[in-house]
Amino acid sequence: MYTWEALASAERAKQDAKSKLPIKIRKWYDDWIESIYQADIDQWQKQITDMIGKHLIHATGKQNTLALVAAFRDVNESIFSIPRDEFINTAEKIVSREIASWIEDLPHEEAGYYKQLPTPQQEAFRICRALALRQLMKSGNSTFFLGANELGTRISVDDRRAANILKGFPFLKMIEKGKPWQSGQRAKATSWQWIYPLGHDPVDG
Repeated sequence: MYTWEALASAERAKQDAKSKLPIKIRKWYDDWIESIYQADIDQWQKQITDMIGKHLIHATGKQNTLALVAAFRDVNESIFSIPRDEFINTAEKIVSREIASWIEDLPHEEAGYYKQLPTPQQEAFRICRALALRQLMKSGNSTFFLGANELGTRISVDDRRAANILKGFPFLKMIEKGKPWQSGQRAKATSWQWIYPLGHDPVDG
């Protein structure tokens, strides 16, 4: 039976666990997980399948995806009795399964191109495609904003490599180069247009 003291203790433990997360993981956790999912011991596999398939594999790389799922378990340790290793191992299998399912749904030309890419480029492809698709469904235009520093953070590579990945994609056209922050002028991310075949499969996140 829960008491106010037990509930307060669990909340303190939850906030303490969140405070120990790396800053980038904590922000993404707030935006992509905590605002959507309420931990449920009976539905944990369904929950992490949903968050991985609908959100995380389209928003960040595998390393950060697993870190976010681990954060979900750690922040809600008072609810989840599953050992941490089992939780993460299950998530890793789900990542592979959800990506394979996503590839099957891609237009043939895009799927063929994607399969030839090394891992960082594949992760960047998924992120760029999701951003372009979201804009296409929202406004009818596949132009989106993405800076090399943001992409690099999401796929765990340095800014220079992220910039080279973006510039090396033949299906992306730079519309406007971004501008760094200056006194009296806000920073602006580079805008890109997806010029490859682009289906209308729903992506959240």
